[in-house]
Amino acid sequence: MTRHLLPFILALCAYSCATIPADTHKEVLKIPTGYGPEDLILDQSTGTTRILVSCDGRRKSELAEYGDIYALNPNTNDAKVLPRTNEPKGLVFHPHGIDLEQEGKETYLYVISHDRTNKREFVHKYLVLKDELRFEASFEDPLFVSPNALTANPDGSFFVSNDAGKAGKNGPPLSEMIFKLKRAKVVYCDGKKDRYSTSVATDGLGMGNGIGIQNDKAYVATTGEGVLYQYNVEDNQLTSPSPIAKLKSQDNIRFDEGDILLAAH
Repeated sequence: MTRHLLPFILALCAYSCATIPADTHKEVLKIPTGYGPEDLILDQSTGTTRILVSCDGRRKSELAEYGDIYALNPNTNDAKVLPRTNEPKGLVFHPHGIDLEQEGKETYLYVISHDRTNKREFVHKYLVLKDELRFEASFEDPLFVSPNALTANPDGSFFVSNDAGKAGKNGPPLSEMIFKLKRAKVVYCDGKKDRYSTSVATDGLGMGNGIGIQNDKAYVATTGEGVLYQYNVEDNQLTSPSPIAKLKSQDNIRFDEGDILLAAH
């Protein structure tokens, strides 16, 4: 999601759809979490069902030294901070987009984290346990210009969607938003702990945002263009882009069997 706005519409669309059905969800339940809940994902890896929520202060009055990952119990609506352990000294944690992936018998949480003070961008990887997130690795690369969302693969590799061609103070530069410039890239990282490598998977996007892969197809939401693209995934590249849905200010992507859950501003 862009760092200036919070999504308020949840749209459900089939892969082949070109238009979005009218909103039929009228009941709203507010569940307290930490400041700035930005991304969330269903976690059933520890034998129970919970929702992991990426939280960080987005306004001056909310800013804290670090953000947190909250674990939300959907049966009781109780949310609590999930402790992070084994982190190296000095690690900065301001979470944004997140994704879960099972690798062998273990499940890992991938977290985009912004170090605003030092103008550095990271992807942190944690082993998911019942009562903690255990740090495994960090990834930093010049191609992580303005990372917004990511999707991980079972082999430990992942794709990062940048929302701009260069970093602004708190998100995409104003010029890219005003003139709707298509300068954002999706970046592939092989995820190797010691000597990882990156490459551009696709580019020319207007504020790339949510990203997800299902059945060898990748889906990228563009906030600036308002277009949801489908790609083929070939040799760590996203090829043959095809617009499959239009919706203003598209954001995070999740899947529900044959459907895409797409948040929008």
